[in-house]
Amino acid sequence: MLGFGKVDVKYLMDKLEIDEEKQKELMPIIKDNYYGYVFSDMIEEDLEEYKIYNSNMTLYFLNCYIEQNRIPKQLIDTNIISDYRKIEGFMDLCKNKGKIDILEKIVANEYIESELTEKFNSEISFDEKDLISLLFYLGYLTIAEIGYSRCKFKAPNDVIREVYTEYYLTYLSKKAEIEKNSIDTERMNYEILEKGKYIKLEDYEKDNNLLERKQEEAKNQLEKYKNTEEISLIPNIRCYSVVAIKDRLDVKEI
Repeated sequence: MLGFGKVDVKYLMDKLEIDEEKQKELMPIIKDNYYGYVFSDMIEEDLEEYKIYNSNMTLYFLNCYIEQNRIPKQLIDTNIISDYRKIEGFMDLCKNKGKIDILEKIVANEYIESELTEKFNSEISFDEKDLISLLFYLGYLTIAEIGYSRCKFKAPNDVIREVYTEYYLTYLSKKAEIEKNSIDTERMNYEILEKGKYIKLEDYEKDNNLLERKQEEAKNQLEKYKNTEEISLIPNIRCYSVVAIKDRLDVKEI
């Protein structure tokens, strides 16, 4: 109900008659994108032993693999990507400015330290601790370290961090008053395909070439997306890489 253990994923691949060599190739991809969930702060042993795989996303990947006989180009179910709207709703519950610091840390894959709220009452207040707890209970954050009274949380995997990044870019776009329909399209209707990346300010200050590399990563991923069957059928599509550095956006047409 909550997820798959490693043994469960192995069992599924055996039942699907995926050979051992191919399983060794697939498991790291599945782990990076769909693994990492811990749903209890009562664990006194190694957390790694209790982490589980997201069952819906694992089944999505294996189903696509069997249908296409190859690793799917789109590793994220489109239904999951749209979850950034849910995160927007959760963030709106918290009126404190500290919620943006929380969001920035999640996107940068940093730890967030907090106690867990056991009972919510949004009519009285809904602060940063409540926000972190809600995201944890719903699987958008997971426990990275367990302390005496507080835990350290982070995004469980690359897919969930991608969802946060999509929301963060939307937030920055609104803050900077950047609207997709403001792009000069010569009075013709266009569809917009964008890929977002995030760079921590301190990393950018150490390496100014990091922006160019992130733009190149986004370009390569956009090229893969454009070649998928559903997107290749869309006429008049324009592609953009959107790289966030702290609260600055760098937008480049691909």
